[in-house]
This record gives sequence, structure tokens and C-alpha cells, in this order.
Amino acid sequence: MILQFVNRQNEMQMLKGLLDRGRAALVLLYGRRRVGKTRLIQEFMKNKCGLYFYVPNAEEKTILAEFSRVVEDEFFKGFRFADFTSFMEYLVEKCMYNDVIAIDEFQRLVNVNGAISILQKYWDERLSKGKCLFILSGSSFGTIRKVALSGNAPLYGRRTLTLKIEPLKYLDLFEWFKKYSSEELVSIYGSFGGTPAYLEHVDENLSVEDNIIEKILSKRSPLHDEPEMLLMEEVRMPQRYMDILSAIARGKTTLSEIAETVG
Repeated sequence: MILQFVNRQNEMQMLKGLLDRGRAALVLLYGRRRVGKTRLIQEFMKNKCGLYFYVPNAEEKTILAEFSRVVEDEFFKGFRFADFTSFMEYLVEKCMYNDVIAIDEFQRLVNVNGAISILQKYWDERLSKGKCLFILSGSSFGTIRKVALSGNAPLYGRRTLTLKIEPLKYLDLFEWFKKYSSEELVSIYGSFGGTPAYLEHVDENLSVEDNIIEKILSKRSPLHDEPEMLLMEEVRMPQRYMDILSAIARGKTTLSEIAETVG
């Protein structure tokens, strides 16, 4: 099921407030994967003149090809940005006519040679002088910290607003799920958490127990391998972390027990 957009009023109001100022603003929007960052951006950009770019987890050539695809209709079929600088030149021009420009999963730009430094240069020298709301959204906190949050990060001190998008709260589930009791929603929330992308898998026509079996425990379910997939995206040695989680699942809860089990 596709969940309705709820409980992001504060974030929407803060973004609207920046846009209404009528001058350039740099927004860093971050949070765990699947928590609803992209949905928030899309909802905010509705009925506004804006551009949205998604950075795939790929090398420079593929990233530039994806950016080019978004704007291909303005030029000609097969148009390609030659490099990241030419893409930034395009954004400078578009900031004259657009309210919002968003780059989603921007931390992956570290895969593009010099991209973060180029982004910093264009913001300092040109984009910050305009009126566009520039949104950088990301999921990998470690990389985001290196490029934007730590004291020596390229984008440090340039943010107008930092928004951490948190998972939804238990009470938010009442707006979506009308058939379950309060007790059942506790079980749903305890099993699926507050991540909207996970809650979308819940089928109200099934019991809570059947949802857990079919949507999480079944090897055919997309959520079954989600922990491992997330670890593969975030850490270099995911198997080590999976071993620790496996030990905890088997009842090893103290540091000594976990260390003895994992080795």
C-alpha cells in the first residue's frame, strides 16, 4: 500500500519559510535510508518551479548520464554533460528561473572527481548570490559528516538549514491503519518500525502475525534481506556486523558473550 504523506508539517514549514525569504539558501537534509527524504522533497516541490536530480550509486560517467537524462528534453536526444563543472554551470543558469533545485543522495558525488569541491566553489561564488533554494539530501551519515558537518568539511558553515528526517512515531500509524487495534499497532510498530518504506509493505487484510511472517520472515520478502543490504551500503565489512546481530538474536547480549561467539 502507498501511505499518505503525514507528520512532516514542521519540515515543510521550515522549507517554505526559507523559500519565502526570496534569497539563496542551502539546505542539508539527511536521515536513514527509506525514511522519507525523497517523498518530503517531492511533496515540497509540488506546484513549484524546480529541478530534481538523483545521484545513482555509480561511477562518474553514469552519474553524469543520469543528470543529462533529466534535462535532455531541453537540448537534444543523447545530450550529455561533459563533466561536473558543466552540470554546475547549468544549475547556475537554472537558478535564475527556478525556485528549488534538489540533489538527492548527494553524498555519492564523492565518486565524481572533484565534485564536492566544485560544488563548494559554485555555491560560494555564484549560487549563494541568487534566490534559489538548494537542497542537498543524503543517507550515508559517515560521508555526509565528512563533506558537510565536520569542522574541516568542504561544505561546513555554508548550510542555511540542517534537517534530520526522523522515523515516524507510533501515533502516526493511526492515520494509516484503521483496521488494527492499538495493541496490534504496537506489534506492527515494533516489527516494522517507523520507516515509511517498510510500513508500506503492511497489508491490513492480514493479521499482524501473518504480516510479520510474509513481509519480514519469508525469504521471498524484500524486507528479509534489508539489514544485510543496508550494512553493505554503509560499512566495508558487513559480515562482521551480521555475525554480531546473529549472536544477539541467539540470546548473547553481553559484550563478553558476543565477543566469545563472534571471535
